Amino acid sequence: MPACSARPAGRQYLREISGNGIDYGLPKLVGGEMRSVVPWSRILDRTEVLLAINTDLEAASTVSVIVDHDLHEPGTIIRCLYSTESGEIGRAIAIVEKPDGKRVVDLSVPAAGFVIFR
Repeated sequence: MPACSARPAGRQYLREISGNGIDYGLPKLVGGEMRSVVPWSRILDRTEVLLAINTDLEAASTVSVIVDHDLHEPGTIIRCLYSTESGEIGRAIAIVEKPDGKRVVDLSVPAAGFVIFR
């Protein structure tokens, strides 16, 4: 019998990122290595939870991440529920709408770290 009988619900989506706030795309291997923030969303009903891992073992990173357009109004605040850097828990970030209509957040993830925002 499994230790946990609850099954996760909802859909998951790998999220596009940008280092310059203009050009967005999925994280990619560079020189055979992944040294990037890799974000994804878990969406159930009208709730999006944004999770991200930083695969760079040495450097923290901040990237712009696309979130679900239909679930977030510009100016909506999401808060850090968990971070491997405990001082970040509770930190708020605002959703911004780009001129092309994308809704994004600037997400900072510690080196070799993991964060969860909702």
